[in-house]
Amino acid sequence: MNIKITRILFSVLLLLSITKIHAQSSVSGTVTDTNNSPLPGVNIIIKNTIKGTTTDFDGKFELKNVKNTDVLEISMMGLKTQDIPVGDKRDFKIVLQEDSEALDEVVVTGVAVGTSVKKLPFALSKVNEEQLKEV
Repeated sequence: MNIKITRILFSVLLLLSITKIHAQSSVSGTVTDTNNSPLPGVNIIIKNTIKGTTTDFDGKFELKNVKNTDVLEISMMGLKTQDIPVGDKRDFKIVLQEDSEALDEVVVTGVAVGTSVKKLPFALSKVNEEQLKEV
C-alpha cells in the first residue's frame, strides 16, 4: 500500500513539473502611437536578457519562449519606453507616448553601397532643436 501512495505522489509531482516546463509560451501583440497608427521597428525585449524582436510594418510582433514572470521592455527612439509584465496575458495592445525630451537632436546618416559611386546625391548636416522650432 505504501508503494502505491509513493507512485501516485511521484506521478503527481512529475505532472506538475511538466506543467511548469510548458508555462513558457509565445506572446504577440500590436504597438501603436497615440493616434492608433501602427509603429514598425519598435524593439520588444525580455528585460535583462538579449532575447527580443521588432515590430513589422503593421506594428505586430511575436516573441516565443516567454515565461509568465518575464517583463517586456518596449522602446523606440522618440517614444517613452514601457515595461510590461507578461503574467498570464498572451496578446498585447501597446500604445507608446511621445517623449519630446528625447528629440532635442536628430541625426540622419547615409551610406552609399557599391564601388562605382563617385558623388553623393545629397548633403549631410546637423539640425538642432532651435532650427527645428523655426520650421
